[in-house]
Amino acid sequence: MARTFAVLLTSAIFLTLSAQAQSSTPAATPASIYLLRLERARSLQSVCVLLNGAGEYHLERHTLQKVRVFEGSLDASEFRSVVHILSGDRLFNLQQKQIPLLMLKSDDDRVTLDIHRPTQWQQLSFPDSASREPFRETMDPLLQWFEELNKKKMRKFSEEAGRNNCLPPSRLEFAQRKEVQPPQPESSTPTATNVAPAPPNYLLQMFDNRLGSYKFQATCLLVSSAGAYHLVKQSTSSSNLLRNMVLDGTLSSAELATLRSILDGPDLVNQPDDPQEFEPVFMGGNYVTRVAIPRGGKVQKIAAWKSYRIVNQVMTRSVEEHGTNLFAPLREWLKSNIDERKAVPTATPSNPRCTPE
Repeated sequence: MARTFAVLLTSAIFLTLSAQAQSSTPAATPASIYLLRLERARSLQSVCVLLNGAGEYHLERHTLQKVRVFEGSLDASEFRSVVHILSGDRLFNLQQKQIPLLMLKSDDDRVTLDIHRPTQWQQLSFPDSASREPFRETMDPLLQWFEELNKKKMRKFSEEAGRNNCLPPSRLEFAQRKEVQPPQPESSTPTATNVAPAPPNYLLQMFDNRLGSYKFQATCLLVSSAGAYHLVKQSTSSSNLLRNMVLDGTLSSAELATLRSILDGPDLVNQPDDPQEFEPVFMGGNYVTRVAIPRGGKVQKIAAWKSYRIVNQVMTRSVEEHGTNLFAPLREWLKSNIDERKAVPTATPSNPRCTPE
């Protein structure tokens, strides 16, 4: 299908040219067909490009100090090469849900793509280089072309005259098309909108972020109601090397019963939610732990921390400690029943944020 799209796309561009030449009435030119918007943001600067069907492009370089605007054209060979890359089966069929969204970022290197497909815009976002690792055979050639394009000599424009953030005219929107559902006749039968949602299928969801020995570590744990558990550990050192490990298993009935008794203990049950979000400032030995426990149709959310905090853009004057004793029984249970040392290293952990189904 992807290769067919490449042929149809190229053919459509040249057919449009022929039709315009043979007709006395104005026709849509290839310039009105936008093929690609690509943006790469790194270290407080970003570069974006918008490419149309005639091979013409608009490129902008953004820094904190200024914005530089350029335009140019690809030759026929380079344009065909870009179309070939965009039409590769792996990229053509790639969906955002297939791109791993890890708890930690390996670096500050975000890439976003908007590609015009036959029925819609394909929108993809890669938050860091680690998220692109499984798709290097697709992304490396595209980014290499982008870097080479950025080094070319191009026509320069003033920011006031040319800046548009590499966006097409406002009548074209980068938004996935949604199917329009026909109106439904009135019925006494309950519809999907008024049917009560299914109860949560998990017993515990836990996130733990901490800094120790010059290594930042993030861990998530999901325990299902049936006792299956999924644990993901990620860590990054001073060298920015990102490591991922995964551990899956099933608790025995006795282990599961003990966990339930801890979660249903009066201290946890009566603990009020901690809805306020804050930004922790980590130093050696600091941590933030967040726990979600479904109870009676709702999800109780509790947090414990030992760190400086930034609340409403103001940092606390000293390290705060909250909930350490509250989570002590749960932490002891985790040490006794889930051996994190058995976690298996992997470059692409499944369900990297321990999201319930």
